[in-house]
Formats: sequence, structure tokens, C-alpha cells
Amino acid sequence: MKISTHIVRTLLILLFISVMPFTHGQGETEYLGNIVVSGSADDKKWGSFPIGFDFDFFGVTHNVFWVSSNGLVMFGSGSNAFSNVSIPNTSRPDNYIAPFWDDLIIHSSGDIMYQTIGAAPNRKLVIQFSNMSFWTTTVLLGTIQVILYEGSNNIQMQYNSIIDLSSDRASGAEATVGLEDSDGTGGVLCSYNSAGYIYSGRAILFTPGGGTYTFDDNALFENILLVDVIPRAGFPNQVSPFHNSIVGETVTFLWEAASHASSYFVLISQNADLSNPVHTSADLTTLSYEFTFPPDQSYYWSVIAKNSTGDESSSEIWSFQTSSSPPFLAVPQSIQLAQGALQILALKYTGGDAGSKTATVSSLPGEGVLYQSAGGIPGAQIATVPTDVTDASFNVIYSATGTTGNGVGSFDFHFSDGTGTSTNETYTINVSAPGVPKFLSASKELDRVEIIFDKDMTDPTGFHLEFAVEDNGVGLTSTSCALKAGDPKTIVVYVTPNLNISNAITVAYTRGTVTSASGGILESFDFQLADKMAQVIDFNVLSDKTYGDADFTLLATASSGLPITFSSSNTAVVSVSGSTATINNAGETLISAYQTGDATYAAATIKQYQLVNIAVATVTLTDLVQEYTGSGIAVTSSTSPLGLSLNVTYDGLPALPVDLGTYSVFAEVTEANYTGSATDLLTITDLSAPVPDLAILPDLMDDCSLTPVAPTATDFYAGSITGTTGSPFPITTQGVTLITWSYDDGFGNISTQDQTVTISDVTNPITPTLPDVFEGCSAAVTAPTTTDVCAGIITGTTNDPMNYSSVGIYVINWTFDDGNGNSISVPQNVVVVDVTDPVIPTLANVIADCSTTVTAPTTTDNCAGTITGTTNDPMTFTSKGSYVINWTFDDGNGNSISVPQNVIVVDVTVPEIPTLADVIGECSASAVAPTTTDACAGDITGTTSDPLTYSTQGSYIITWTFDDGNGNSVVATQNVIVTDVTAPTATAPADVVTCDGTVSSIGLTNVNDNCTTPVATYELSGATTGNGSGSDASAVLFAPGVTTVTYTLDDGNGNSSQYVVTVTYEEVEQIVVSVDAGTLSCESSGSYQWISCADNSIIAGETASSFSPAVNGEYAVILTQGGCSDTSACYTLDYTGIADDMFQDYKVYPNPAHEYVTIDMAREQTNVNIKIFDMTGNLLRMEALDRFTKVDLDLSEFKAGLYMIQILSDQMNSVERVIKE
Repeated sequence: MKISTHIVRTLLILLFISVMPFTHGQGETEYLGNIVVSGSADDKKWGSFPIGFDFDFFGVTHNVFWVSSNGLVMFGSGSNAFSNVSIPNTSRPDNYIAPFWDDLIIHSSGDIMYQTIGAAPNRKLVIQFSNMSFWTTTVLLGTIQVILYEGSNNIQMQYNSIIDLSSDRASGAEATVGLEDSDGTGGVLCSYNSAGYIYSGRAILFTPGGGTYTFDDNALFENILLVDVIPRAGFPNQVSPFHNSIVGETVTFLWEAASHASSYFVLISQNADLSNPVHTSADLTTLSYEFTFPPDQSYYWSVIAKNSTGDESSSEIWSFQTSSSPPFLAVPQSIQLAQGALQILALKYTGGDAGSKTATVSSLPGEGVLYQSAGGIPGAQIATVPTDVTDASFNVIYSATGTTGNGVGSFDFHFSDGTGTSTNETYTINVSAPGVPKFLSASKELDRVEIIFDKDMTDPTGFHLEFAVEDNGVGLTSTSCALKAGDPKTIVVYVTPNLNISNAITVAYTRGTVTSASGGILESFDFQLADKMAQVIDFNVLSDKTYGDADFTLLATASSGLPITFSSSNTAVVSVSGSTATINNAGETLISAYQTGDATYAAATIKQYQLVNIAVATVTLTDLVQEYTGSGIAVTSSTSPLGLSLNVTYDGLPALPVDLGTYSVFAEVTEANYTGSATDLLTITDLSAPVPDLAILPDLMDDCSLTPVAPTATDFYAGSITGTTGSPFPITTQGVTLITWSYDDGFGNISTQDQTVTISDVTNPITPTLPDVFEGCSAAVTAPTTTDVCAGIITGTTNDPMNYSSVGIYVINWTFDDGNGNSISVPQNVVVVDVTDPVIPTLANVIADCSTTVTAPTTTDNCAGTITGTTNDPMTFTSKGSYVINWTFDDGNGNSISVPQNVIVVDVTVPEIPTLADVIGECSASAVAPTTTDACAGDITGTTSDPLTYSTQGSYIITWTFDDGNGNSVVATQNVIVTDVTAPTATAPADVVTCDGTVSSIGLTNVNDNCTTPVATYELSGATTGNGSGSDASAVLFAPGVTTVTYTLDDGNGNSSQYVVTVTYEEVEQIVVSVDAGTLSCESSGSYQWISCADNSIIAGETASSFSPAVNGEYAVILTQGGCSDTSACYTLDYTGIADDMFQDYKVYPNPAHEYVTIDMAREQTNVNIKIFDMTGNLLRMEALDRFTKVDLDLSEFKAGLYMIQILSDQMNSVERVIKE
């Protein structure tokens, strides 16, 4: 258990938590709930409670359940665990449904309820957590439901209201959502501590299969609600200002009517939990409220509905921001409808200007049909977009004729006015399947059974045979059926014969054609007991009322004689207290007369439609002709009854007219409960002449001319008016002129005013200051001018000469006369001199290549004309450098100048670029520095940083630089090519013959190449094949026969040569010797020499193929074939012993041998000597053994070749040839 205590919460906030469906349009179906617990509770569990049917959960059947205050529904046992964990988890608890497992509490106004609804086999259990909140925080949660379905074993979690939209915790940030099996090893997790997963209207449907569940967390919400005996007010759906919107400073709060609501109030705060509200409205019976706020502030708001006992239910908490210039926005909305429903939708906006608005549908719904509203009924279909809405109140009508699903009927729209076009917003339409009616109860009368369902039903006339009625188990005949008058939720089934109402009367239904009013098909249900008597309520049709009518009394009686309770479905229109009905607003409502029943009688209800018409008000307009004031002018309007709000427009606009003219005035009552209007004309007139701003205009005087400034007058309508006159301006006539000014306001009102102007010229021309005229050589004087206040520019006149060509000083007397009798005389000096130097010429630099001779320059003089310069400096230059010539220019009148001239001798020509021949050499090449010529320097030898000698075959480039020493250089390249076209040479050996496959020397000699050391290789072909590197193949062990050795020499530069030598291996064939009666015979062809094996001595004269020794001993034969010889094995002749061949049964292997050879005897040998000879007869090794049968001989120290092994023992003397590899 937790050890901390509850944090004190703001009581005001918590009182607002209530049952809230998330949308509007399809109201909840309400059922009386069984209360598990009511009021504050924390970390508690309760159970067990009946499910009402068998329910399978993870393969185990249950018929009872437990609940906890921490948002769990459990099977098997209960748990008050408050610390949520993920799923699955083997720690306790297990076997639970978690719609919102968190550390929750039940608020003092909250409760947990349950109810089993319907009849077998289609019942459902609804478990409802109302007004839940959190431990130790002020975060609000709301109302949650869990629904268990009979037969399918489906589970649905749904969230009727999540109040605090700003709270992560309220959206699941610390909650577990899912299912877990009985031992915690399996389960289905939807969300674990995930903010944003839970929101109002979310429904999660779990479907069993394969021992677990799949889930759809976008399932359709089922609009059902469990209520107490006195239901709380339903959820007031907010419309505007919508959540997170920006609105003007004057805010109109709009919402929709809530069920069971008698009044509303609006709560506004700057805190997300609505603590410390900045404003709380009075109780309201209307569905709107207006309040003005400071601009640029953020607020939160909620509307709270009250029922007849004052119990409160809150909407969600929405935020908005005020602005002095709010954006023009369409208001997004949402609605939930049943399939087949027809619903009027009001499109809303905020912001914009005061002018007219246009609503435009910009996208069509995916399912269903959208219509224009024609007086509240479907008009033209909206089949293309964009389409403007024609209804003045921006209503459209949606028909849910398509498929079901969340958002299937959604469409986009926007508004336009003088400020522009709003962004598109969405009207979200969720369409659910038609409500399937559920059996609630049945009652009986002598001739009938009355069946009450949870939904309005269609007329069942003609379908009575789908119902079965039994009296004590005996079936009766259903003769007809109908809806009960005034109660569309009740079907009456008439039977024959009459019922014995003392017996057990039951009724059942087999699915057929009976449906709810919304189209849901009535499912079959088993026989249900009609345990109480039916009763009938007599409640007459209600006459229409008009807003403002007095309270009226409701009259109804029950056939049971029990008292009647009245209620109104729309208390905003009519509220009921006892049997007194009070009209609150115009509109429609259903007045219910309800009898609760008792132990004998079943409850009964009858509803009558009550229309409250809008009252007609009289609107009167006066003050229709008024004088222009410069400000907006309004007519005087009044209403009867007094004090009604009016909307007055002038020529269709709300702005008051200011300007002159006639305006169409339309005044209309704007209060919802009244209608009335008046139309007339407002005329604004102007009858006053302009008033001069100066009562008397001043006289004006001037010497020469005058243009008066037009005076002004002020007109009450036209404002400032400038005077006009017929007198020409400027006035130049000497004397007095009278001007008459007129002021005309343009509306027939004129006033005049006179003004006197006098012109008199008494001023001489201005005396000019004349400068002396200084000229060189000669002077021609131009007449000077002066100014006169009246005549303007005056040119002087004189009798003196005006041209002078001699040096000297002269005086000209000028006269200036303005023509009006005013003149002056002014002298002017003329001085002729020659004081000007010759013009300083700009002498160009003389720039020459190598050398130059300069020509004398000239200049001009204002008197002397052209002058040639003179100098004492040289004028010819042949060396490179910069020089200055000082030239003198003299005009002969004592004026001279000296001007320098630069002479620059340069060398700017680069040397000639030579064409360089390629340098080509074999093995190596050397280049010699080339030369070129220069215009100034003559012959120039090239220089380079590249090598001049190259000894490797290839192509190279030498880059030569030719520099004339004066800063000019060129670069030329020369190719150097080193070649090698001569093949290597060598001396080849003579062909050789070998008797054992070895040769002493067959290598090349005198190997040479002119450039490189060649690479030698050889290739073997014929009897021996292979290849090798080097110029000597003497180490090769040749096979018998003829082998060709081909040597190749390659110098690496593409040149090669070949040499061939032949090696002939003349192998002596296997020597076959036979012994017959003391004669040794060699069966191989060739020449023969018999020897004694005792000392290897030749037996003279024994050169035939046969030999018959005279004495006992060991003998062999040397067989010569061609140039090679071989010796046979030794044979023993013992004329007294046993023939040698009986001891020849042995093996020598492997042969050829690599490292070891094995001698394997057929029988044991004694006193053994084993000798190894080369083919020349040299003894290489001898081993002595006392006895042996098998022995291994090591040959690894011998080089490859042919060897003879002699085996000499007491039993035999034999020789074998062995090849060592």
C-alpha cells in the first residue's frame, strides 16, 4: 500500500468530471446500472459480480468478475495493485483486462457500475468506470468502459471521455492497456506508458482466436451509457472556439445540447486544469455565451451541464488564444452517426471581416451522400467540388448510406470573405452499424405481451409469427403485433386464447424482419419471463406553444393508478418540475410521462412531441431623414416586446452610413426565440452653404504682379472648399483690381467673398557689379545684364566700342533701363594683355626595340600659334634603358615652358623558337646544347636542367630554355630516343649422348648482349619435357631417348635468340642371363664380356653371348649396346649345389626410388653383404648383416641416377638396378 496521503485537490475542478461521449449526432443508449461502489475510493477491489452468461477468457470459462479502483477488470480473484507493469508479466496480478491500469482513484462524484444487457444468446456485459482521476495529481481522467460479448467472447475497451487534453498522463503516459492470461505467461499489449494512445472516442476491439487475441484499436465506438436512477446530465459537445484556435477579443462560446441538462455554465481559466478561473458565467438555458477578453492571451474553457438536481457534467477542456487580428478559420468538427441516418450539419467559422461569408465544400465524403440544405430537408446533391453552400446558415445534410467506419463520411470545407479564404478543415463523420436492439424486459396483460427494447423500433405489423408466447410452457397463437402508442421502444404481441396472468408467461423471438428504427436487425432471444403486469399511460397529444407562453400543466394517468413522472428530452427548450412545464427556448422536445412500476406492474413510458414556435416580434424604424454630421448615422429602432437584440444593416452592410444619399435599412431580430424584421429607407441630406474661413479677406499690394492665394471655406459635408474666381492671374495691371471669390460645396450651396489687389512699380533695376574683362592678345566684350523686380532680366546698352585688339586698359559705360522710368549707369574695365604660356603638351613616351631617334615635338600658343620644341639633350639612343629629353617651348613674348619626354629603349621580343631534331641512339644517347637567334642578343645557346645522356631504352624529352638576358625567354623541347634492336648472342654446345640420363655440361657459353644482360631460359621436348631458367640444363636427368633442349636469350627490349642442343640417352636393355647345365647365356643382343665377380676381372676371350666356366664361382656379363655398357647380376655356378634361380624370389621396391628402397626376400638370408655401385663400377656403400628377410636402404645422399645393388649371402648372389630420382 501507498503510505502518502491524498493531495488536496481543487474541488471545483473535480466536480466537473462526468460521463461524456466523444461525439454528437447519435445519442447514447442509456441503461440503469448496478452500482459496485459510489464516491471516493483508492486502491480498492470489489467482487465477485455476475457476468450474466458464460464468458471464455484465454480458453477458461468464467461467469463472475472483479473490479479495482486502479482500472482493472479481473477473473478468478481481485487485486488492488496500483503499480502497472507491461504485458505479459508473471508477477501478480494476472488474469485481467486493463483498459487503463494506473494509480487511479474514484472521485467523490464518481462510481463503478455494471449491467448485463439483452437476452440469451446475444447478451453483453457493460462495466463502466465513471469520473476517474489520479492519485496525488490534479490531472483529470474521465469515464471508461469495458464490454464483454456473449457468444463471440469479444472484448471492447472504449473511452467515453478523456477530459484533460493537455495531460500526457491522461492519454496513457503511465498506463497499461491490454489483456493478460491466468499465469502471466501470455497476453496482448496495446500500450505501455505511451502518451497519446488514449483519447476520447477511441475504441479497442479484441477478437479471440488460436488461444490468444487480435485487436483493432480503430474500432467503432458503441454509444451506450450506464446511468443511475436520476441520470447525470450528458456531455455538452463543444463547437467553438475549437481546441488550440486563435480568436478575436470578443469570444462567442458555442456547444450542443446535452441529455438530461437543465442548464449550463461556462468556466474559463488560464490554467490547463481550470484552477483559479478568470470567469464563470451565470447559469444558462441557451447553447451560446459571449465574453470579451484582453488580446494576446491564452485561455482554457469548458462548458458544464447541470441536471434537474444540480449534478454537473463537464465537456473536454479546450484551449484558445485571443488576438486583436485573429485569422479567418473554418472550425473542424466531428460526429458519429448510425448507418442510414440523415443529419443536418452546421459549418462554422471564426474571424474574418464584417462582410458576408461563403462556405465551400472542397472534398467529398468517401461514403454516403452530401446534400444542400433546403429548409432543413435534402436539396441538390453536392456531387462535385468545389461547391459553395447555398444555405444562409451554412447548413448541409449528410446521408449515411455508405459503408461503416471511422471517418468514412468525412469531407473538407473552407470559408471566404473580403479578407480572403480560410484553410481547409475537416468535418469528421464516423459511421457505425445500425443499432442492434436488445431485449430489456417483458410484461403481460390478458390479451397480450409487451416487450421493451433499448432502442426505438420500426412498426412490426405483420411480423407477429416471429414471436412465440407460452403460458406455463404451453404455446399460444400470436395474432398480431404493433408498436405501443407513444412508446416506440415497446412492441405489443397479441395472442389467443387469453393469458392466465397468474401463470408464468414467457416470450421468445426468432430472427426475422423486425428491426430498430435505425435499421439494426433484432436477433433471436430465448424465452424471457414476463413477470409483471403491463400498464397503459393516457397522455394526450400536446398542442404547439410559442416562446413567451406561460407555464403549462402536464396531465397523464396510468391504468395502474400509480403516480406519473414527467421529463423533457431537451430541457433547453422545455424544463419540467413536477407536472409544470416551463418554456425556456423555442425548439423541439419530447415530453415523457413515465411510470416506474412496482411489484405488480412493469414500468411504462409514453412520449409526446412538443413544439415551441419562435415568437413574432414587431420592429419599428424611425429618424429616417437626417442631416449630414460627418459621422455614422443610425436610424432609431425599437422592438415589441422591448429590448430584443437587432441586427441592422444599411445597403446590406453593418457599418453606419456617413455620406449623403439614400440607404436601404433592414433590421432583423437576432435572438433565437424571436423572429421579426423591418425595412425602410434612410436619407442623409446637406442644406448648408460653405462658411468662409476668414470673415474679411486682406487687401493685397505688389510692385509688378501678384497671384493671390485662393482663400478657403468650411462646409459641414464637403469639408474644406477652396475659393474660385473668374479673374485672370497673375495680376500685372498697374492700379487697383477687385476679385470676387466663390465657394461651392457641390450640392447647390454657394457663398462669395471680395478681395482688393493694388500694383505699383517704383524700384530701379539692381546695380550689377561688372567684373573687369581680361583677355590675351585681343578682347570682344559681351553686353552684361542685371535684374529688375518687374522687368526681370535687362541687358545693358552703351555707345563705347566693344572690341579691342591692342594691349591696354579701356572703360565701357553701360546703361540699364527697366522701361518703366527707372534706369542706372554702370562702368566696366577692359584689359588686353599677353601673359599666357604656350600650351603644355602631353608628350607620349617614345618606346623602341633595341634603338631609336626622337623627332622634336610641337605645341600651340594662344598668340604665336604652333611652336616646335628645342633641346640640348641627345635625340638618338642605341642602348637599352630609360632616358629623358627636356624640351623648351618659347612663344617669343617672354612666355616659355619646359616639358620632359621619356625615351625607353626596350627589348620585348623573345628569342626565336628553334625546331630541334630528335636525338636517336642504340643502348644510349647524348644530346648537345642547341642554339637559336634573338633580335637584340644574336645567337643564344639553350640551357636545361634535364639530363643530357640516357642509357635506358625509351623516349625522353629535354626542355631547353633560351634567354636573351633582357627578360625574354622561350622554351623548346627535344626528343631523345634510346633504342635496342640487336638480339643477344651465345655459343651453343655440341649434341651429347648419355648412358645414364646425366650429362656433364650442355650449357651455352659466351652469352652476350650489346645493351643488357639477357635472361636465359630453356625448354625440354621429346623424350624429356619441361622448362627451366638459366643457360645450362646440365642438371636435368634425361629420360631414355632423344631430348631437344631449346635455349632462349631475351634482352628485355623485345630482342631474343634461340639455340638448340640434342641429348640422346642410349639405355642398355635389361640383361637377361640364363643358366643351363653350367652354361651362362645372355639373351640380350649386343657385344659381350664375361667377368669374374670375385674380383671383377675380365675373363679373357669370353666375348660370346654364352659362357661355360670351368670352375665353380660367381660370374657376370658386361653387355655393350651402342656406346653404353651395363653389367648383369652375378650368377653362381656350383656344380655340386642347387641352382641359383631358386634363390631369386625377392622384391626391390619402389623402383624408381626417392629416398628409400626396400629389399623384401621370400626367405631368410644369412651372412649378408649388400653393396651399392654406380654405373662405372665404383663401390659407394656396403652393409653387412648377419641375417635378414627385409631391409630398407637409405638413398637420400645419392644424386639422381642409375645404381646397382648387389645382394650376396650364403643363399644367393644377385644384382638389381635401381633408379634414384
